[in-house]
Amino acid sequence: MKFVVALTSLFVGTALLVSCGKPAPTVREQEAAQARSVASLSGWDRLFAAPQETIGAINQAGFALGGYAAKDEGFIATGQPRMFSNSNAKAPNTTSVVVAGKSAESIDTVTYALSLTDPVDATTARMRLAQTVGEFLGR
Repeated sequence: MKFVVALTSLFVGTALLVSCGKPAPTVREQEAAQARSVASLSGWDRLFAAPQETIGAINQAGFALGGYAAKDEGFIATGQPRMFSNSNAKAPNTTSVVVAGKSAESIDTVTYALSLTDPVDATTARMRLAQTVGEFLGR
C-alpha cells in the first residue's frame, strides 16, 4: 500500500534577466540576488519559489535530495528513501520525496510517498510521515 502527500503550487513565478549589453552577473552576484529575493518570500511563496531552500529543508530530515536538475520537460530532485519502520523488519516501511517543476526558478510539487510493506509498524510509519511533513512545513 502506498500513501502520497503532494504539495502543489497554484502559480508559477518566473524571473527573467534581460541583457542590455552588460556582462553576465558573476556567480557571487547571482547568489546574492537569489538570497535577496528569497529573504522577501514567506509561507507558500517561499516553499514553491525557492527550490534550493526547499531542497535544503527537506535534506535536514535526511532524504539526501540531489540537485534540482533538468529532466524530460521540467526539473526534478529525488532523494534516498528513508526507513520508517523497525530496522529488523523483513521489508521495512520507507518514505521518499520528489521535488518537481517546469522551470529551474520554481517548484510545482513536493511529493512525499510512504510505502507500507511492514504492517506491524504501519501506524508508526504513518505518524512519522505526518511528523516529518509537519516539521518540513514548519521550516
